[in-house]
Amino acid sequence: MPRWELDGDTFSLKKMLVGLGMEIAFTPAVDFSGMNGECNLAIQDVLHQAFVKVDEAGPMALHSV
Repeated sequence: MPRWELDGDTFSLKKMLVGLGMEIAFTPAVDFSGMNGECNLAIQDVLHQAFVKVDEAGPMALHSV
């Protein structure tokens, strides 16, 4: 079995999430006070990156946000 790796670029999901109707989550008008009791939380961006490695032991896939 051939060994190979793929380490993908990090890319932003913000534009896609806003397009799906989550625009308020990226504005100061959002209310995340249920998380810490304060109204000073906001989302600046959502990032995605993937890594895939295949070798003799089998496939391994990781993703980070």
